[in-house]
Amino acid sequence: MAEVRFISTFDLKCERLLVVNFGLMRRLRDNVVLYANVGQSIFSDRGFGHTYVGVGVKFELTPKE
Repeated sequence: MAEVRFISTFDLKCERLLVVNFGLMRRLRDNVVLYANVGQSIFSDRGFGHTYVGVGVKFELTPKE
């Protein structure tokens, strides 16, 4: 999975932030998915970059038929 996100005020003059994020997903069982991602802010009005790291587990709930 991949994400490119740009955040700004409505007039595009301040609080601008551009983030690039990449990740992987792996199915552990029929209804359990493990995911991890890492990203970096490419541009920021504040002048310093941030690194983003995340992990999680997704449980898919399906009704019985």
